[in-house]
Amino acid sequence: MTDSRLITKDLSDKLILLVDNDIELIRLLTPHLEGTFGCQVQSYFELQEAHEAITGGLIYNLLLVDQEFNSGDGLRLAKQSKEANPNIPVVVLSGYQNLKCEHADLILKKPTSFYREPIRSHIITLLTKGKL
Repeated sequence: MTDSRLITKDLSDKLILLVDNDIELIRLLTPHLEGTFGCQVQSYFELQEAHEAITGGLIYNLLLVDQEFNSGDGLRLAKQSKEANPNIPVVVLSGYQNLKCEHADLILKKPTSFYREPIRSHIITLLTKGKL
């Protein structure tokens, strides 16, 4: 398993865009990501706000988006993100077992593979591939 202490890049100028309709998850994950990777996290509770940020020119380095919202589909936001910039890694969070998404670099199953260590390992994988 990769350890975040092995990351030698300065990631303080990187921005992770976190979009999820679970406010408790956002409250838990935002400081964890910031503390683990030393990067910034901008969180959105609503798809429309995140869409406006993306189409409004927000510069971010990684999109973490929940698959399902009451107001729409997180997969559509993943697609819009890839259309805006195909080099931005996208991680889709889902409660479904066999979700497929051609616009996702990774799909994390909630809640079994989504606790702190698995998400850390998955993001480190993206980091070590030089995508973030």
